[in-house]
Amino acid sequence: MTEADGGKLTEAWKYLTGGTVWGVCCANSGEPVYCGSADKGIYCFEKGGALAWKFDTNGPVFRVATTATGDMVVAGSKDGNIYLLDRNGLLLWNHTTTGQVLAVSLIADGSLVLAGSTDKYVYCFDREGTMLWRCDMKSPVRSVAVSDNQDMILVSSFNNLLTCLNRWGEYQWHVESGRYPYRIAVSPDGAYIATGSEDRNASLLDRTGKPLWQFPTDGSVNGVAFTPDGKNVLIGSEDMTLYMLDLTGRPVWTRDLPSEITAVSCNQKGDKVIAGTMDSRVTMLEMLSSPVVALGEIETEIASAKRQGIAMNEVEYLVQSSKLLMSVGDRKKANELYQQARTELGRAQERHQKLSAPVVNYTDKIQFGIDSMERSVASLRKEQREGRFEHCLALAGSISEQAKSLQKVYSDSMEQHLRVQGVYSDFEQMIKDVQAEGIEVREAEKFLSAALSSIKLGDYTNSVEMLKKTEMSIVAKRTQFREAVEIMGPIRSVMKSAERFVDISDARKLLEEAERALNASDTERARECAGLIMDVIEKVKAEAAPSLSLRAGSSEGLTVNTSKFNISITNIGKGHAQDVACEIIGPIRDYSTGPKKIDFLKAGDKAVMAIEVTADERDIPLDAYLTVRLTFKRALDQKESRAQERARVIIGPMIEDVFLMYRDGRLIAHNTRRLRPDVDGDILSGMLTAVTAFVKESFREADTEELNELRYGKTKILIERGEYICLAVVVSGVASPKMREKMKESVRGISQTYADVLENWDGSVSKLKDINQIVERLIASSYT
Repeated sequence: MTEADGGKLTEAWKYLTGGTVWGVCCANSGEPVYCGSADKGIYCFEKGGALAWKFDTNGPVFRVATTATGDMVVAGSKDGNIYLLDRNGLLLWNHTTTGQVLAVSLIADGSLVLAGSTDKYVYCFDREGTMLWRCDMKSPVRSVAVSDNQDMILVSSFNNLLTCLNRWGEYQWHVESGRYPYRIAVSPDGAYIATGSEDRNASLLDRTGKPLWQFPTDGSVNGVAFTPDGKNVLIGSEDMTLYMLDLTGRPVWTRDLPSEITAVSCNQKGDKVIAGTMDSRVTMLEMLSSPVVALGEIETEIASAKRQGIAMNEVEYLVQSSKLLMSVGDRKKANELYQQARTELGRAQERHQKLSAPVVNYTDKIQFGIDSMERSVASLRKEQREGRFEHCLALAGSISEQAKSLQKVYSDSMEQHLRVQGVYSDFEQMIKDVQAEGIEVREAEKFLSAALSSIKLGDYTNSVEMLKKTEMSIVAKRTQFREAVEIMGPIRSVMKSAERFVDISDARKLLEEAERALNASDTERARECAGLIMDVIEKVKAEAAPSLSLRAGSSEGLTVNTSKFNISITNIGKGHAQDVACEIIGPIRDYSTGPKKIDFLKAGDKAVMAIEVTADERDIPLDAYLTVRLTFKRALDQKESRAQERARVIIGPMIEDVFLMYRDGRLIAHNTRRLRPDVDGDILSGMLTAVTAFVKESFREADTEELNELRYGKTKILIERGEYICLAVVVSGVASPKMREKMKESVRGISQTYADVLENWDGSVSKLKDINQIVERLIASSYT
């Protein structure tokens, strides 16, 4: 999708943090803006994107939330803490959980703070940090949201349930929420619930959890948010697109970004949008004036002008043409036509004002004034001859006033002449302009000639009538001509292109009808047929559109610094795809591939691309998610589309997960290099179960030959056992001798350091001081 009719979003500012931005929020006004980053920081930005402050935590920050005024911000971190800060970055309080805090929420006035942790609890605090209650969700918590009236608290858990609690944390209802529901949001009044999931869908539910609609995207939906007025839903997807939807699921607008979107927020009006992305950036987008809104405004002015009797044919044509171009996505040309319509509207109103001014027969007034002055002068001469000088003085004053009055009549007469002459000159130039376009305007020329003759005779009443007829004739001829050239021309071109691939006989019939209407000067019907033709063609195109599905296989190491994986591409649509090109995006310094372009992919066909990725030696070992993006054209009309998938690439030997187990199978410590613990939860849970079973069995059968390697599916797990503990590490790539050496060294060190505690361990990790740091060092070490 591209930007839709809701207006154009432009980048107001962006800021590069030190890691993926997992959470963003803003006040209702749009400032301040807060974000949480994988670099362990909470950031605050003022107007224009100026960094106000940064607060450092002890782990990646997963989520942030703020109040309506932005006076407080709550954040959840991998370090297990819930942080509440004021607008100046001062820590008001924090609470430590026994898991990772993946979810936080605040109501608008800040009087209630909610948080969810992987320790399976939802926590509720007041503004001062007093815990009001906590609720055991029986599964790690992914997301939490609360309505502003506090009567609905929604919780999304790892068990794929969406659960509703009341303000006291009491269970109300639950529903199955689909595959891996990442994010949830509730409207301010609690009437609607929005969800975003790994299944690439955004969904809207009513307050009882009943589904209302689903909106599909091309990537996992990582961010959902209601506008503070509750009228729209903002979603962000890993397909690198922002979508603003109304409550019926219809897109208001869309906007592409250069990286996968991880979090979203917006201000009260929805004209300021904040997005967090995988490429470590937080971005503020602002909405410019909407062309559709502007067209609506000018249509109101057109209706008013028509009520005044102003010819609006040309203006209406330009507006309709602008709408048509907007509907097919040509925003630039649509805006140009809108500006032309605005200019022509102003000119038409000015001409109307000049032609509507009262027309006066100044010839009679002038003659009457001259006659009156001549009579007064004759009387003055008579009185002078007879010596009645006192009468002469009075007559001279009267003659002076008559001269002033006659001068005013002459001035008004000249002003009227210039006004009418000016309109005549405008139409004279207009006729030259339309003739240059190839439009025949003989009727308009005849009316204009008659107007000139009347002007020369001083008959301005008739000249104004002839000028009005000239305008109506010009506008009608120009509109008729442009309907044929600027609307029918492009439609013929589109039809010619479409006929190569699909049957458009219905559109052909409409074209013939439109041409007949134009010949009969029925431009309204011709315009209606043009719109129907485009509807027919767009429907046919949609039914015959290609749709590319792609899957990325697991990477396979080729050399020390090179890995290979295959991209399987299937055209599951009904139309053919053309110029299919592949692009690899991700945190790699260099990559090289085989052929990255497919000239033509028919409906139902499959193709495979072999991708080789090369990393800089300084980046090895490398564990990265790369975005595989396909761009292609619809063979039908060359319209560009795209599809994408994420592929995990591992280069060089590395340890992905470490499990430190007690001899009875209890987990002492765990660490992982996986960036998305909420995504990989099922995988980790399965491996933990397998390791636990192995540990119990191995310590039970003490005489059995020691096993130092375990397989879980395709996953290789190395095992090192001590007297009381067992160390299990999940390995990617070829296990190196250095791994086994490091494991032995760690088991010896832990066994010696904590021998007294481990002999009869009661399950308290606090007695094993610094044990997490020892496990973390195993993950962080290099084994090349």
